[in-house]
Amino acid sequence: MDYKLIKYRSFPVKDMCSQKEVAERFGLKGASPVQRVFKEQGWKTRGRWGDGATYGRRQFATEKERESAIKERGEHRQQELKELRENLFGTECRVCGVSKDEKTLAIHRKDFQGHEHNKFWKKCTLESLNPDNYAALCIQCHRGVHWMHKEHSTSWADIEKHLQEKTSTTARTKESFVLQENASQTGKSKQEIEELRKSLFGRDCHFCGDNYESRRLTIHRKDGRPHRDSLVWSESSLKSLNPDEWTALCQKCHRYVHWAEENFGLSWDDLKKK
Repeated sequence: MDYKLIKYRSFPVKDMCSQKEVAERFGLKGASPVQRVFKEQGWKTRGRWGDGATYGRRQFATEKERESAIKERGEHRQQELKELRENLFGTECRVCGVSKDEKTLAIHRKDFQGHEHNKFWKKCTLESLNPDNYAALCIQCHRGVHWMHKEHSTSWADIEKHLQEKTSTTARTKESFVLQENASQTGKSKQEIEELRKSLFGRDCHFCGDNYESRRLTIHRKDGRPHRDSLVWSESSLKSLNPDEWTALCQKCHRYVHWAEENFGLSWDDLKKK
């Protein structure tokens, strides 16, 4: 008859025994010899045996204390990871300069390659990263940088170049545009004026191609100067405008165009789609 031997024990059995069966045969009843000695002598231990709730190697009198310790430990680990990220990537947006106290910062990968979203919440992963390959950006600038990369194939080196040029030159001033008194609304209906706008400035977003049917479009002034919204909703004003100086943009692209103008000092000629 073939017998199997239990490791570290040399008594024969027909089948492999469970841990409980081995403990009962040797009179251990589930507790290790060391644990039994500590219990018999009344010594304190950080083990998992005995009364009360446990967490790791800590022992608590109640379940509530255990849950509180787990929560406290979790908060402590999150704070450690937050401080590690700040030491690696900084505490200010690389583009607009806003601090982490004012806006939430995201970690951007400069080569624009995708990565796991929880990558920056693991200590072992953070410590293995090269900080020079990443940059801290506020949410708005992070989205804007990706928009420039998608629409213009802008690399991070190009963005760095624009940032350097912005800091070395004076930001261009913007003149306010005042609507003339005779640009009031006429008897035309809103639908008729909207059709006039479409015929003058186009029916599709200059960048993403969305049209009025799929997304609301706005009229952007290419020179970047501010203007009153009513300017493009008045028939007399619309007929006086030069269509070559305006273009149709969806709200998302319109927001990013102004973001790029403000943060990089780019003109419409720099941004327009080739």
